[in-house]
Amino acid sequence: MTPQDTAVGDSGDSSRSDSRTGVKALSALTRRTILAGSVAGAGALAFATPALAAGDLTAVPRLPGEVSRLSTATSKTGGKRYKIIDVVVAGDRARLFVPHATPPSQTRGASMLWYYHARNGTHTALSSAFAYSADLAVDRGIVSICPTYGGSIWSSPRAIEIQAAIAAWASSVWRIDASLLRSDSGGGPLLAWAYGKRMVPNIRGAYLCSSSYDMEERAASEPDKIGPEYADAAAIIATNPARLPASVWRGARLRITGSPDDVMVPLALHGAALHAAALPLAKEATIRTHPGEGADGHKVPSFTNREMIDTFQRWIVEGPVPQTEPAPETPPVSTLPGAGTYENGAAQIVTTGTWTTLKATADSGGSIAYSTSSGASATLAFTGTSIAWVSRLTSSSGINDVELDGVKVASVDRYSAATRSKQTVWSSGQLTAGPHTLTIRRGSSRNPASTGSNLLLDSFVVGDATPPPATTLPGAGTYENGAAPIVTTGTWSTLKASTDSGGSIAYSTTAGASATLAFTGTSVSWISRLTGSSGTNDVELDGAKVASVDRYSAATRSKQTVWSSGQLAAGPHTVTIRRGSGRNPASSGTNLILDAFVVGDAAPVPAVTVPSPIAEWSFAESAAPFASAVAGAPALQQGAGSSARAVATPFGTGVALNGTTDHLLVPKGEVGPLNLGASTGQVTIAAWVLNSDPDGACIAGVWEESTVGPLRSYALFNNLPEYGGWERVCMHVSKLGGPTPGYPYSRDYSVEPRRITRGVWQLHVGTYDGGVAVSYLDGSATAYPVYTDKLGATYAKNPYVYPDGLNAAPGDFVVGAVGRDGTMINRFAGSLARLRVWDRALTAEQVKQLYSAEKGALG
Repeated sequence: MTPQDTAVGDSGDSSRSDSRTGVKALSALTRRTILAGSVAGAGALAFATPALAAGDLTAVPRLPGEVSRLSTATSKTGGKRYKIIDVVVAGDRARLFVPHATPPSQTRGASMLWYYHARNGTHTALSSAFAYSADLAVDRGIVSICPTYGGSIWSSPRAIEIQAAIAAWASSVWRIDASLLRSDSGGGPLLAWAYGKRMVPNIRGAYLCSSSYDMEERAASEPDKIGPEYADAAAIIATNPARLPASVWRGARLRITGSPDDVMVPLALHGAALHAAALPLAKEATIRTHPGEGADGHKVPSFTNREMIDTFQRWIVEGPVPQTEPAPETPPVSTLPGAGTYENGAAQIVTTGTWTTLKATADSGGSIAYSTSSGASATLAFTGTSIAWVSRLTSSSGINDVELDGVKVASVDRYSAATRSKQTVWSSGQLTAGPHTLTIRRGSSRNPASTGSNLLLDSFVVGDATPPPATTLPGAGTYENGAAPIVTTGTWSTLKASTDSGGSIAYSTTAGASATLAFTGTSVSWISRLTGSSGTNDVELDGAKVASVDRYSAATRSKQTVWSSGQLAAGPHTVTIRRGSGRNPASSGTNLILDAFVVGDAAPVPAVTVPSPIAEWSFAESAAPFASAVAGAPALQQGAGSSARAVATPFGTGVALNGTTDHLLVPKGEVGPLNLGASTGQVTIAAWVLNSDPDGACIAGVWEESTVGPLRSYALFNNLPEYGGWERVCMHVSKLGGPTPGYPYSRDYSVEPRRITRGVWQLHVGTYDGGVAVSYLDGSATAYPVYTDKLGATYAKNPYVYPDGLNAAPGDFVVGAVGRDGTMINRFAGSLARLRVWDRALTAEQVKQLYSAEKGALG
């Protein structure tokens, strides 16, 4: 068998026949055994499916709609760990392979591989027919998803409806920067429809294997199989991807494989027809044939597995194709709902399980929805700064879980002997502005007095208010019940007694009642009574549950310290006490009692010590080479054509750079201890900077831009305008040594939002701890929490999350300019003093101390 390629812009591999039978994990299996499952569809081959185990939520938190989770798996080639998770969305079950390296996140972009399986297949095809390629995808950090609808119901209205629902679900869990599509056999029509209509976000391209395309031809060939999924012939025509206008393929990327011997899905009528339709306007449209198959013509060859992954990786690196015409009628990603009230049944709310609606004028919107299904849930992905769950309290309500951005944050007991409508049973408080996801989930427990454990939704209320100006939090002192800084939920009553602190206590018997104090200090204690009717109450510190306190005592005991935090880090904290549903068997009640909160503020911590750098250049020589004051660190040499010279500064001698020809460097073969990607993986760069041209860029770092090899690692800049860094301190980091995948340039740098000042000495500092880069100006870092780049991605720029690490094989260490294939760019004009490098990330306190200790030189 000799594969044959027809391509536009293809590198050409017409002579390659790739069976890949030597792969270790599959060495005992023949090519046809491996791929039989892609035709059978229903899991003909079991692969990488561990035994069912208790769900491990440490690396990948529980997903909205999750119904099962297998034990952690390890990819066969790269040894990368991942989770195999099943979810139910819009009544359809889907399976995911979620790499530990790509947990749910709305701040860090993810790549998602969408599988469309063959007829008669289900979501389990991800663990059979698609197992090998999905396993390879794990090694690239790509999330794979295979819904049940796949090729089972083609491009029927029901399939399209589910595709839209699961695309919205996935977008609420991950920020999908790149979608990659793969189909086998009957999965082709839905893939082609989803691509043509841009139903999944940010599609980079599609790989189709022996795939159907023209649904009218399929219906004529197999009317008994296809007809029942459509209302009539008109419905088949209406959603036939072969009838999509040619314009939908503008800028598309397609790789199609098939055999001329395929009699089940004739290549000429399907794969080749799609290729011909897309070719005139596509960015890339190639077709690879594999003749000589005979009766096996419809089976998918093994070469498709690795070729697909390599093709997808190339498309990710190449980035999105610029749109030259208006987008198709269906936008790539729907805008997340913003501020407003979303009643039960709203289109934006995704539910799992069976739900029933009850109408009543007392409820928000005139109705509530409830579910008694095990594990039932309701999820809203939104953008805003707060969200509240409005519900009823009833005698048949259960204890329900609340998850915010994939993390369980509360358990809400909604029991009440008397029905109470339109109750705010949980509220998020102030959130960072931007996208979030809220899920409420039916639990299995309930209040002992409740007759049921149902989950009930009246509405979700999303807020989008600018946070109020920062107020001074209360400090050390005693805060009696009823004090203004204490915020309560539920109904509270007061009892006066001279034996209590301040002469009274406050108590509540309301389900879920709470009292919260936000304060600044180094400790906090809860003062209460112990009584015969007290319950077991929860204590939360800084949003996390830290204790359950049983306050039962046969004899009443006043003014008792029932819980204390111990020593805390100096600064702002929040303590919440919450009424639980449990109690001591001897107690006659479950009440919550607050006498007072006592906040402490211990002596300040010892002075901060700044460690010694691994390199420091004081520029004591009149001209280069400039020796390092730290033994073992390399000297800075004069760059080609440079005449950088030493000058006097308030900090001793420094160096002046003219912004046109001057720069200093350490050649890459001599960087030694400055190659921190090969050692600690952490770095801090600091320099006093007198900028005479804010458009200058490079201060210093191991950074070289090259088409020959990946040579970037880390560098401090003061002007990177492409992604929010114009005239600002930027800390640039890179593991790959080239552009950020999917982007024309590297976006991976933190940005201090305050602009630099020309003609004024300022301390520029950049740190990277292996996970987060931070930029500082004059001893402090200002938060830059929300930035939306030119591709529409939104993330924080200070700090900037970058868990990939540093390049261990970088280029030159440069000062004042960056090399790009022999040409110097990003030149700096001005003077530098006290240039230093550390092999660790200095803390915010250490950077502040550095500035405080040296700013006196400015007078």
